[in-house]
Amino acid sequence: MSSTSPMGTRATSWSRKDAVKHAENLKRAHASRQSRERIEFEAVASTLIASKIQIAARAGEEGKLFGSVTAADVADAIGAQAGITVDRKDVHLDDAIRSLGTHDVRVHLFADVDPVLTLEVVAEE
Repeated sequence: MSSTSPMGTRATSWSRKDAVKHAENLKRAHASRQSRERIEFEAVASTLIASKIQIAARAGEEGKLFGSVTAADVADAIGAQAGITVDRKDVHLDDAIRSLGTHDVRVHLFADVDPVLTLEVVAEE
């Protein structure tokens, strides 16, 4: 039996101690990367919370919308007004927004970073 792999290069043998050390290094690097990303997304969250997001929609006399404001509409408004790109799948609406006024919207940015921002829906002129 040959000690080469099918690709023709010599296979390296890792000792158990080397494999454990390598796994620990990978875990440490991952934790460090996650920590940096969390800090970045928390800064984005504070920017989002401070932003005044406003959406204009067609509405009737009683303040009811013709249709509703969707998660995609909210994601587009966040991108246009706050300059932060958010996927529509990360915008969580408790109920469909079908009336004028202020509404709370949760945006998932990162693990355990879900800021709730206030969205104002105004009548189109």
